[in-house]
Amino acid sequence: MVRLALWCLSLIMALPLPGQPPGPWAVVVRPAAAVEQRVALVIGNGSYREAPLRNPVNDARAMAAAVRACGFAVTELENASRPQMREAIRAFGARIAAGGVGGTCQRQ
Repeated sequence: MVRLALWCLSLIMALPLPGQPPGPWAVVVRPAAAVEQRVALVIGNGSYREAPLRNPVNDARAMAAAVRACGFAVTELENASRPQMREAIRAFGARIAAGGVGGTCQRQ
């Protein structure tokens, strides 16, 4: 959860202040056009054989709910295998290529 909070904070800190032009690595937020489909891919993997993690799936569920509340069509994967992740990433890329606006968040 701390990593998620730090990631979100880094996005907020990258936003330009009012009246300030964005820097070369700043995140510029623009409203999505009515024809753009907003899509997101959220992956939470925690069931590792050697060192299972408790929170990634819960964090991914929370992130997916937050992104969904912002109007994104969310594809969620929990404890996915490599082939499942590859297929989800391929499908996500196809949705972006078809005119979608998207984002990814992988929590491990």
